[in-house]
Amino acid sequence: MQRKLKIAVPYFAAGFLVILLTFVLADPPDWGVWLVFTALYILLELLTVEVNDRLFQSSSIMVVMTAGVIFATQPNSDAVFALALMAGLGATVPDDFKERRWFQPMANFGQMVVSAAAAGLILDLGLSVVGEPTVTNLWFIGVVAALASLAFSTTQTLLIRKAVQVVYPYDRLQP
Repeated sequence: MQRKLKIAVPYFAAGFLVILLTFVLADPPDWGVWLVFTALYILLELLTVEVNDRLFQSSSIMVVMTAGVIFATQPNSDAVFALALMAGLGATVPDDFKERRWFQPMANFGQMVVSAAAAGLILDLGLSVVGEPTVTNLWFIGVVAALASLAFSTTQTLLIRKAVQVVYPYDRLQP
């Protein structure tokens, strides 16, 4: 229980802080477009596949990154807040409610929000020079989106790895 608290509380707090800061500092997205992408994102999160008793996999990252590119290229709109908020809404799976889990939703909220914000920040910084997407700058958008995806995946992997190391230490698994 103590190990889970060492991860769940700081991760949740970090996610909450990121959403708060991006809300204050970033331009909001077009909420109609955001709602469409968020609905698709939540649908894919609800269709998450359980790989084993501790690992779930979803293809929702594709929706998040597509939305991020759109928000980063729209005038007066930032991807960082839109993606952080979107990711925070997908932090739970239906079994979390059925089984009254608290650790996974809290830890997932934090790691997903921080990872999405990292990707959104890269999209905002990299695509701020693009303006209206055209055929001639599509390659640049693709490169920036790939870097944002790498940032998302790397941040998420590092945070998950740290959580697993703390909550399920290797020495406990040895006979």
